[in-house]
Amino acid sequence: MYQRLLKIWHSYRASYHEILIDDCLDETLRKTLINKLNYHRQKLNEMHQLSPYQ
Repeated sequence: MYQRLLKIWHSYRASYHEILIDDCLDETLRKTLINKLNYHRQKLNEMHQLSPYQ
């Protein structure tokens, strides 16, 4: 159950940061958002690799 909640959380946050990046005009803030997006994508990828139900 906990793993499923984490997966939903990281998926939600990745989508949220994608939307913010699309509308962001400040290049410094955009880089920060891209870093956050990459973090959440990395976590989703790690969860997918560790999942016994592949």
